[in-house]
Amino acid sequence: KHIYLSVEDTGSGIPKELRERVFEIHSFAWDKIQKPELGVLGLGLALVHEIVRVHDGSISIKSNPAGGTIFEVIFDQKSKE
Repeated sequence: KHIYLSVEDTGSGIPKELRERVFEIHSFAWDKIQKPELGVLGLGLALVHEIVRVHDGSISIKSNPAGGTIFEVIFDQKSKE
C-alpha cells in the first residue's frame, strides 16, 4: 500500500535541532553559501522535500545507529482504476 525509500549514510550525522531545517534553502544553507570552500549549497534536500510534498508523500530524518543519518520517504501507492 506504500512505496518506501530509505537513504542512509555513515557521516557525522545531523543534530536533532537542525533536522527540520535541512529542508529549508536559506536558513540551513546560508552558512554554506557564505563559505563556498565547504562545497555545499544545501539545495538538494530542499528539492527532495518539495518533490515528495507535491506527490503527497512524507520524508523523515533519523539517526543511523552506525553513525550518520537515515532519510525515509513514504508515498501512498495509487491504485489504478
